[in-house]
Amino acid sequence: MSLKKGKSMVFLLFILMPVTVALGESESAEDYKGTGYCVTCHIEPMKDWLESPHLKAFSDPEFQEEYAELGSPESCLSCHTTGFDEEDGTYVYEGVTCEECHGPGDTMNLDTSPELCADCHSGPYPTYEEWKDSGPSHLEATCTLCHDQHTTELLAETPTETCSSCHETHLEDVEETKHGEGGVECAECHMHITPPDFEKGIPGSTGHDFVMTSEELDCQTCHDRTLSKHDALGRD
Repeated sequence: MSLKKGKSMVFLLFILMPVTVALGESESAEDYKGTGYCVTCHIEPMKDWLESPHLKAFSDPEFQEEYAELGSPESCLSCHTTGFDEEDGTYVYEGVTCEECHGPGDTMNLDTSPELCADCHSGPYPTYEEWKDSGPSHLEATCTLCHDQHTTELLAETPTETCSSCHETHLEDVEETKHGEGGVECAECHMHITPPDFEKGIPGSTGHDFVMTSEELDCQTCHDRTLSKHDALGRD
């Protein structure tokens, strides 16, 4: 092991071990070994996870505010904690740790299917349901084709670069239009995003159906007059 890697591992163990000890005292935690156990072998994925929304799924201030306003319902904990027990409402760790996706202890489940992600990325934030409705071609584009499984970030630098991995010819056409010249990203039109209304039970939108509708497009945020005629790419 290199000196640099050794120092990094010591640093991560210093950060993660107190978390494991502090949160893993209950009887429901007996099958779980905690992130301090995982980092001894999986240091690079752990570095990525430390920068991910999964780590902050419970501690995120926006979640905590909404959670408190709703009366701290147990239903939220199934996705914002690790090892949640529906019978007694307890959990093993705050946030989404390694063992929530890979299984407790040495289970090492390597499932990267959309169905695994659907356990949490559905319902109020219906990413999975939208993706299922996105059409035959997009059903071949599974979560990990576009997203890093540990950081949740896009594998490409921009949404448009992500789209171009499959839609390169279409992107070349767009580059010749005013939209292309203006640097309009694919997601600005094809991924309409809205927040959910938890109190009314209204789900949000994450844009993963990639459908572009006139109801969702607000063309006049850029155009100060209604265009008389144009094709799908914005020509004319």
